[in-house]
Amino acid sequence: MTAKKLPPVEVRLLRSSMGGVAKAKKTSAGNRRAHARKMAAARWLSRTPEQIAAHTAMMRAAREAKRKERSP
Repeated sequence: MTAKKLPPVEVRLLRSSMGGVAKAKKTSAGNRRAHARKMAAARWLSRTPEQIAAHTAMMRAAREAKRKERSP
């Protein structure tokens, strides 16, 4: 599994919180995934009206395309 490298600041924070151990703490994959989902949800819920409109338009376009595909 390839983990994305943390920016130096975050690595430093992790190291400092580990009492002088010069190794960034590894989190379990499930934990990281859960956090990623939580962040994604937070991003999704704090959308701006423009983002909402863009998404709606995108979905509508997809729906139209599907319908055109079905009807010959």
